Amino acid sequence: MELYTKEQIIQAYELGLGLTHEEVMEQFVPIQLPSDEEIKEEAKKEILYALEAKGFHDGANWMRDKIKGGGNE
Repeated sequence: MELYTKEQIIQAYELGLGLTHEEVMEQFVPIQLPSDEEIKEEAKKEILYALEAKGFHDGANWMRDKIKGGGNE
């Protein structure tokens, strides 16, 4: 896969289609990327959710073992 810079894309369109820089840019929709802070916040949420789910799962297994009469630690 080949990657091109914004300037290279604009130049190719301007040369090939006879459009101005503004006309070229109006045709594109920019990709909105999350900030580093937003990524960190989402990662924290995922980690907390995973820890809560593991805790629930471990507790459910412990209770199951108690009901079955095993796991007497």
